[in-house]
Parts: sequence; C-alpha cells; structure tokens
Amino acid sequence: MPTSQIEANKALLQSMFTHAFDSYMFNAFPASELHPVTCHAGTFHLVRIPALTLIDSLDTLLILGNHTEFARSGEHKRGERGGLFGVNQNVSLFETTIRVLGGLLSAHQMANSTLTDDALNYWKYDGVLLTLAHDLGKRLLHAFDTETGIPYGTVNLLRGVPKGETTVASLAGAGTLTLEFELLSRLTGDDSFGKAAKMATRELWMRRSSELNLMGKHIDSKSGKWTESLSGIGSNSDSFYEYLVKHYVLFPDDEDFWTMFVAVYSGIWSNSRLGDWYVDVDMNHGLNGNVRQIFESLMAFYPGLQILLGEVSPAAKTLNSFFLVREFLGLLPERFNFVHWKTEGSGDVHPLRPELLESCISSHHTTSWLWAADFALHAVNKLSWTPCGYATVKKVLNIKHHNEMPSYFLSETIKYLYLTFDAEDNILTQDTERDWVFTTEAHPIHYVPS
Repeated sequence: MPTSQIEANKALLQSMFTHAFDSYMFNAFPASELHPVTCHAGTFHLVRIPALTLIDSLDTLLILGNHTEFARSGEHKRGERGGLFGVNQNVSLFETTIRVLGGLLSAHQMANSTLTDDALNYWKYDGVLLTLAHDLGKRLLHAFDTETGIPYGTVNLLRGVPKGETTVASLAGAGTLTLEFELLSRLTGDDSFGKAAKMATRELWMRRSSELNLMGKHIDSKSGKWTESLSGIGSNSDSFYEYLVKHYVLFPDDEDFWTMFVAVYSGIWSNSRLGDWYVDVDMNHGLNGNVRQIFESLMAFYPGLQILLGEVSPAAKTLNSFFLVREFLGLLPERFNFVHWKTEGSGDVHPLRPELLESCISSHHTTSWLWAADFALHAVNKLSWTPCGYATVKKVLNIKHHNEMPSYFLSETIKYLYLTFDAEDNILTQDTERDWVFTTEAHPIHYVPS
C-alpha cells in the first residue's frame, strides 16, 4: 500500500476518533455512553458508571497523540478519588473489569511511561488513576465470595453481591479477569486481587472435560457444575482462552497458565474445528455430537491469538474465511451460517465489534494484510457514521442505525485500526524498555514484578 494511502488512513482515523469522542463529551458526558443517532446521553445497562466511555478511551487518546486531551480528561477524575464508584449500582463484573478497571490501569501505566514533557507540564500526574482502580477493585472483589471461588457475574458497587443474584456465570465472565486483577495486585502490593482471579481461572480449568479438554459456556459458581455444556470459542467463552495465553506472556512466573492453555488449545483444534472454521460442540462429545455450524463475530479474535503463538498458516486461512463474510455483506454480522451462506436469525446486526480488526493487526505484522484493514475502515466510516458519532447497525443487508455507540468502538475498534496503519512508529513500539500486552478491551499494559 502506498505511503500516501497509509497516511491518509491514519488521518481519517484521527478524524473519526475526534468526531466520536468530542460528540460524547459534548452531548453525553458524564453519562456512560452516547446515543449517536439522537445526540443524547445514554446508559450501558451492564456498567452504570459515570464517564464509562471517557475512562475506556483514555489510552486511545495517548496512542493517537492527543496528550493534552488526556491530561484534561484526567483532571475530571482528580476530584473523585473516593467517590466515583461509591454508588448503589449493580454492574457486570466482567464488563466493569475489562472496560473500567483495565482502562484505569492502562492509562496509569501509560501516564507514567509515555507522556511528553509538554503534557506533563500541563498535568502533574499523581497516581489518581491507580487510586481509583484500587477503590474499584476492592468493590469488585466481593463477587468472588462463593463456595468454589468462581465469581458471581454481578456485584453492587456499594453493597456487594445483590440479594438473590444468580449463581450461574459464563466462562468468559468468570475467567477473563486475571490480567487486570493481577496487575492491580502488583501495582498496589495487595495480592488479594490476583489470588482471587487466578483461583477462579484454575477452578474453571479443573472442570474441563477430561477426555476432550473442552470447556462449557456456563457454570454454577456454587456447585461447580456446568449448566451449559455447549463449547466453542465465541460468545460467553472467547476471552477465557485469550487470557490463558496473555496472562502467561505478561506474567511468566505463573507457568501453569501456559499448561492450561496448551491443553484447551489442543482440545479446540481436535474437537471444535471444521476445515478453516470453528464450531460449537458439546464439551463431552466434540464433533461426534451435535455441531452448531455458525460463525460468530466474537470468534474473529482467534486467528490473532494463533499468530501470537506462531501458528501463522492456519490463522491466515481462518481469517481469510472470516473476511470473505465481511466482503460478501460489507459489514461483519453478529452470526453467520457458513453452510447456507447467510446471516443466522437475528444475527444480521453489526455492533461495531473489534475482534476481526484485532486479528487483522496481528496478521499485518506477519502477512501484510493492510488491504483488509483498509476495507474495514472505509466500510465503517461510510455505513456507521452519524452527525454525532458512529452507530451500530441493525441490519447489514439494509443499513439502519441503532441508537448506540459502545465505548469499545473508541477503546478497541479505532485503536486497532490506527495501530495497523501505524505499526512501526507508535508510542508502544517506541517504548524500548517494556513489552506491552493488550487486554481483551485493547488496553495496553506491561509487566510489573511481584
């Protein structure tokens, strides 16, 4: 791709982020999200926390080079050291961890690593983001008070686990916590966070099917028994596998995380793969039982994970299959039947998900798939743009906007696209002292010794 086109794409992404972020700050802040069609404040019902989109976007501001806005945004948080999270709200443990806790920890580490002198002169960073993260972590820790150590899916920020809360948790919801919680422990010296999250992951892994090494999608945190034996790499399970690998990469002293991953990766490869596609199967029967031949957009992270492992050839084949769906429809649908080659049920929505782009950035580093990122960029800009931001799409075949702009559009989608076109000259690659690892919400964090 010509350098001029790469630079034009970077400039476009800068403009897209500014359009969406400024619209949120003007029309919605301090609400959790923006309604981009009506230009009103909105609420993300799983994380009713003020300034959610701002917190989720802090590190993107730095990556795009907007240090002044990062510092100004940090000022919003300075006076809220002890009050931001002391609210009587039920929140998702998973979503709050990856969006808010991860956003604060990443911004804290980046503020201490990459701010320019000019920005530091504007805002003398004093650790307020870590203070907020520590307060939030202590509130979330109540979710782990179960018989098995596998956490509840919901916690009240003021009162702990809500009365009557279900004991059923998803694999991803209970097992995608270790990066943020272990990092919080190492930054604060309070090891209770990492211990709780790692125990939950180990308890989940111990309950895999012994013969096939497959995991179910939902489990009862009280009894430790699976309530859904469906197994796959998509919804309700995806990031569990991602965190086994990334936890070992970031914290190699926890060697058992690599052992756990090798086992389940082998199980997926042997018992959940059909050609270049991955399917949902029963965890006890694999491909010999009922097979659900549906591609989910959440599965699109997997080729990127394989590339991280050096499995470039199978990753490229699978990623190519996923991009064929995107080329066919213009936007990637939530669910697609790859046997009948059509969207599945209500899965013709496009919620601006980043997973395909997450794999694309990994693929570009090894196979130069800039064309794929270019296609995705211009499709999103053309089909999701509104006067007040970017909207999710109700129907990919008949474009209609849904009045929603998820915070992950700014945290993940824009960021992954930008870093694909700025792969060699961004503030993460310029940092020669640290290796940065992306959380499942695309928050870059780096190793801290225990």
